[in-house]
Amino acid sequence: MPELPEVEMVRRQLTDKIIGKQIASVEVCDWKSVDHNRNFATEVAGRKIVEIERVGKYLFLTLDQNNLYIAGHLKMTGRLIYQGMNDPIQYGGGHALSKPQPEQPHKHTRIIFTFTDGSHLYFNDMRKFGYMKLATAAEVEDQKQALGPEPITDLYSKEYLDKLLADRKTSVKAALLKQSDIAGLGNIYVDEACWRAKIRPDRIAGNLTPKEIKHLYTATRTVLEDAINFGGTTFRDYVDTNGEHGNFTDELAVFGRQGEACRRCEAIIEKTRVAGRGTHFCPGCQV
Repeated sequence: MPELPEVEMVRRQLTDKIIGKQIASVEVCDWKSVDHNRNFATEVAGRKIVEIERVGKYLFLTLDQNNLYIAGHLKMTGRLIYQGMNDPIQYGGGHALSKPQPEQPHKHTRIIFTFTDGSHLYFNDMRKFGYMKLATAAEVEDQKQALGPEPITDLYSKEYLDKLLADRKTSVKAALLKQSDIAGLGNIYVDEACWRAKIRPDRIAGNLTPKEIKHLYTATRTVLEDAINFGGTTFRDYVDTNGEHGNFTDELAVFGRQGEACRRCEAIIEKTRVAGRGTHFCPGCQV
């Protein structure tokens, strides 16, 4: 699924497209996608979108009345597709299909937002794991509080990571993937951060030295910052809201490169399974 950098690109680009627009109507094509809330369309119609916030991998669309929000998550196959009035369909942010889809809506469309200027926002989701559901301010705050700090914020520090990993019996990868401790890191960027820090992802987290934790802290922060600067990573099917593939793909050092030579030491990249996830590492320079 898209990780923090990819969802951040969706947020930035949707901000340019839909902030300030008033929702004229909403058509729900699959009630699961709105948490089976039969009032979703009537609650949202007539409101303006005034802000889009991202926390971890979640999107929160602030509406202009009664402190109401739309909480969204793309999960495995979700896409948000914007179509301006009289404009051709633009690719949506999230998971791309194998070909552009000029005809909207189509069989995977779950929600259709129509704005008063005639433009549309489509939420498409092939696997139906994603959602866009109504939330109150209290519910949004609860969701935020359930997540740990993001590595790209000041709340995330070396001292925080020291305390988090101290005496932890799980693998480094499992510790970094736990969203309630660190928000936004996923499978791709954990593997890449571990490579940058020269640490095997299957190491026991509590056994890392202070120096190794310092390297891991720097790596988890910089890998996300670099990925955002490159527009995210396209692995399999991610595109942004302009249909552009993430350019960080070419910067990947280990993820998806099993069987290839390490760019640092030329050992052959291996793939194994750690914390239930396919995991890539270099046996030569990660210890």
